[in-house]
Amino acid sequence: TGEVGPSDLTLQQLLEESLNTAGHMRVAIENPLQGLKLSYEQLDIVTARLANHLRDKCGVGPGTVVAVAAERSVETVVALLSVTRAGAAYLPVDVSYPAARLRLMLNETNALALLCHKARATEWQAVVASAACTLEPVDCNVLLSRSSAPASSSTL
Repeated sequence: TGEVGPSDLTLQQLLEESLNTAGHMRVAIENPLQGLKLSYEQLDIVTARLANHLRDKCGVGPGTVVAVAAERSVETVVALLSVTRAGAAYLPVDVSYPAARLRLMLNETNALALLCHKARATEWQAVVASAACTLEPVDCNVLLSRSSAPASSSTL
């Protein structure tokens, strides 16, 4: 028909469209168990900050891979959106896999970073120590409270 519909838009374009229609008021994602709720505007802010951090600190961009420890959390959604916003591909990794398999996946894909929930960061230290990637714990509260300056702490 020549009209642009949802199937013709990228995920980032769909999010921007939602942001433009009262995005500061509408809830984009919520996890009552975490007590965390993000509006489309806040989701845009945190994904932009994390995407910029991944590009600037880790060298992430088109043709690169970022592993994401896949757990049910707001941070996982933020991580996935940030990776695609940075232009990279994401590799979902199951947190229940044995460490040897996770290391193999990280090395075989040449993942530049592993994004995980901040509460699980210490568990992932040993896995990334023998892989050539950076561990990046994600914390939406930190991303929301940060200025637009590059991250200076070990938790995003």
